[in-house]
Amino acid sequence: MLGNKYSNLLNSKLKQNIEVRNIHEGWKEISSNSLIKMYSTNYLNHQVQLNKFEGIIPVNFEKAAKYYFENLDDQKNNRDICEYFFRLETVDENTQVVFYQSKGNQIISPRYVIQVQHKIQINENEFLITRDSIDEHPNSPKTDAIQADSIIQATFIQKIDQFTTKLEMYSLFDPKMSLPMTSSNSINQKKLESINKDIEVIKQM
Repeated sequence: MLGNKYSNLLNSKLKQNIEVRNIHEGWKEISSNSLIKMYSTNYLNHQVQLNKFEGIIPVNFEKAAKYYFENLDDQKNNRDICEYFFRLETVDENTQVVFYQSKGNQIISPRYVIQVQHKIQINENEFLITRDSIDEHPNSPKTDAIQADSIIQATFIQKIDQFTTKLEMYSLFDPKMSLPMTSSNSINQKKLESINKDIEVIKQM
């Protein structure tokens, strides 16, 4: 069990974050590149789809876990749609609260989420990084953006060998509005591109 002031939230969401990995049917491939494939599927009664990004990447798994937990600046820079992504609070060595805000465009206004990010070492060869939404935080900046809901955000980072890692990312993000298919496809393609940029940064660590 987790032991900090966000324990109830993290423990209640942990089972859901792990169980999405056991969904083996219904995935539809949406896009791919040389390293990562993206899939989507319906999930429970949500209006938005659950996305999965999966691939074998040429990096050390511990460096990948360190990057996705600690390196918020490069993650922001690698995401064209990201306006802000920064730490609001360090809770303990494996838990922090982060603020993310997207850029707006002609179709959708800026969205933001406040998330408790947590790193779990499942075993000696695998990490899980989760981000679970909360409604507010005293250090959160004032913003005119609309608060969205990050229903599921779970990243599994598994060692294949010293220089090879299996990456699985699951994401269910509700922007609190319906998006045209063309806009959704564009966002999904940008997500794939951002993961490739992440990989290049991790290679340099």
